[in-house]
Amino acid sequence: MIRVAVWGTGNVGRAAIRMVDGHPELELAVVVVSDPAKVGRDAGDLAGLDRHLGVAAVTELPNVDAVVYCASADFRPDDALADILGCLRSGASVVTPGIYALYDPPSAPVVLREPVEAACKEGGSAFFANGID
Repeated sequence: MIRVAVWGTGNVGRAAIRMVDGHPELELAVVVVSDPAKVGRDAGDLAGLDRHLGVAAVTELPNVDAVVYCASADFRPDDALADILGCLRSGASVVTPGIYALYDPPSAPVVLREPVEAACKEGGSAFFANGID
């Protein structure tokens, strides 16, 4: 089983929780939130499921194998990149629909691409940016 964190519970995060929960090779280990009102709430409740998943929302990322990073990067790109780099350095691979410039790594700005490559190398992790459409 791959221990997965979903970071963010907006439209994309809610869908990610449902996807991770439904995948037989993934274990939803944690949901990371920034809103204090969501801390402690069950992931199933946050995802709009009709059942609890037994995973309470937290504000700090514990050790996991992978992160689905769904927190907004549009209005806080530096913070989002810092979050992602921390995950990668810790050894967690990251998939995200944020940071559009990284959708095509060869054409991504060096100022974005090089820190991601270095963090992946440091943590032995992988990074994949994709869209949500």
